[in-house]
Amino acid sequence: MLSICVPAMTFIEKLQHKVSTILHESCELARLYSPDEKCGPKDMEFDEKKTLEEINERGFGSLDGVSVDKTWQEVTNHNSVAVAYDIMNMLLEEGFLQRRYMTNEEYLDYFLDGDESLEKPRSNKRLPHQLVFTKHLKEMIGDSEYEHFDDGREHPIYRWLRGEQDRWMYCPPVPHRYGPPISEGGLLTPGNRRLFGGSHDTYEEFGTPRGHPSKRIVESLNALQGTQWEINFGFLSALFDIELNDGTSLSADQWRDKEARIKVIRAKKEFADVFTPTDSESRASRTLVLEWARRIIEHNANVFWHSWICDFRGRMFPRCPKLSPVGDDLDRAMIRFKHWKPLMHRTTSRASFGFTYMYTT
Repeated sequence: MLSICVPAMTFIEKLQHKVSTILHESCELARLYSPDEKCGPKDMEFDEKKTLEEINERGFGSLDGVSVDKTWQEVTNHNSVAVAYDIMNMLLEEGFLQRRYMTNEEYLDYFLDGDESLEKPRSNKRLPHQLVFTKHLKEMIGDSEYEHFDDGREHPIYRWLRGEQDRWMYCPPVPHRYGPPISEGGLLTPGNRRLFGGSHDTYEEFGTPRGHPSKRIVESLNALQGTQWEINFGFLSALFDIELNDGTSLSADQWRDKEARIKVIRAKKEFADVFTPTDSESRASRTLVLEWARRIIEHNANVFWHSWICDFRGRMFPRCPKLSPVGDDLDRAMIRFKHWKPLMHRTTSRASFGFTYMYTT
């Protein structure tokens, strides 16, 4: 039987963030509202003006357990956690979710990427709870059994629940700015910008950041973000059949004369068995890469960028590993520099060329 679940702490964290965003937007909107003296149904009227003033001054929700020197934004954040727990408890009470402890294998896979060497002794501590979709909820949703996921026919809501992953960009990323204070760049939406990856944000919340980027790190990240990439037409034509909207197929020597849009990209018959993985997750990943390649060619004149971040050790990597130099063999083969550079100059030694080759392949 297929188990659909999520760690409870992850559920609360993401739900609280969504609730907090909605409440902050509502509080900002309320500042533009002109209240009436009284509001509400008969026998349940309240002073709308007074209530609005309280929200504007102290934020949303109760002040119980909140320090008096907190801003209205901090009070709203605090109470959004309580709202998230209330929603979770209602889902449990209504029988949509059930709670159980994670197994050791689930804990390793989710929090430690399956690496047993990272596991620390827990003495008598129990593993975290996780929330599991009940049979009742899966029946209400439909298309929620193993065979639906195995062949990609699961209900679309699961794709939405998995969320939109970080991807490449149609335009140059926002540059990172070296401080003080340091300004995070990358993606266009300010709330989605990052300079550090991994668990850096969690450490920063406790006042113990894992690292501080140097000026050279910021400059290097910006150089990488300024790099233009393109889809490798030669590789694409050699291994894939490219079907156009007019029903014709595109050959390797017809790219410049192409008039119809690309409809779909499929592996050639002789490569289909090798190209198509046996598990549904890997199949979906490769299908996505081909669809992204189609969009880049058709919607952006075959040019794209990556948003780059670093970890506390100073290692740099794109936020989207697909179609990037840190992806798998297919990802790396599918791309090339938009503006090519010679790897070897007359004055360049063979030793330095070998060093460059080692780090670019």
